[in-house]
Amino acid sequence: MKSFTISLGQMQCDLEDIGKNARKIADWLRRAADNGSSVLVLPELSLTGYQSFSGWDKADLAGRVRGALADLSAVGAETGVGLLIGYPEITDEGAYIVSGYIERGAVVAAHRKTNLCNYLHYTEHLHFIAGDEVTCAAADAANFGIVVCEDSWHAMNAIVATQMGAEVIVNPSAASVTDGWDPADCLENWKKMSVGTAFLQTSYFVLCNQAGPTADGKYMGGSHVVDPTGQLVEEPLSTEETLVHIPLDGDLLADLRARRPLIENERMEIYRKYCNPRH
Repeated sequence: MKSFTISLGQMQCDLEDIGKNARKIADWLRRAADNGSSVLVLPELSLTGYQSFSGWDKADLAGRVRGALADLSAVGAETGVGLLIGYPEITDEGAYIVSGYIERGAVVAAHRKTNLCNYLHYTEHLHFIAGDEVTCAAADAANFGIVVCEDSWHAMNAIVATQMGAEVIVNPSAASVTDGWDPADCLENWKKMSVGTAFLQTSYFVLCNQAGPTADGKYMGGSHVVDPTGQLVEEPLSTEETLVHIPLDGDLLADLRARRPLIENERMEIYRKYCNPRH
């Protein structure tokens, strides 16, 4: 991995207007380029907002998503900034929550969320289909392991992604709290997970969460970057919408992995015999 600047777009998404969201993302791509950034990371379902799509015309939604992604791919090619963007993928079987990495006008990788959240106030399992593959995007700046929100709480996703070559684990999220819950308390748990993942996988960990209100609470915000030593690069962001640009040090990653070859020494063959279906 080379040293580069990554932009985190902690975005407040419009649930009704894909075009409005796309215009904001296009503007942020240009602002990221102006700040010397190589990559813009956006939250889970950033193109559409986090919702079930149960009342949407599926063919119309799929067409609008394709059109917006094509337009943003052109802006990415124009600016030279890679884009990690969240959107629904509509299939005959149902909808997937996807985060796709776009570079030089083409989709390099598209990760279907593998672990749908089915507890607390989340009901993703009722509206979406779970993906069944771990994703590592080979990009110009780095190899990005993509884990979407709840995926990051299941350690095997990051472990396998780093075995596939990931140097930066990117976690686009739409984590929220209901009224009466303190976002800061929720963020403390996320920080523990971020730091633990970065430290044990000797990788950068990037959390980019949605911002703003929800129907019954607010998005947690708190986007942040943890370096491979387990240190926060800077304090987590607030719950408000913002765009920040953070430098990542490629030499730090290379030196640490040389001194602490945890990924290289992982004995994955030991665990295969235990990975039988539970039912």
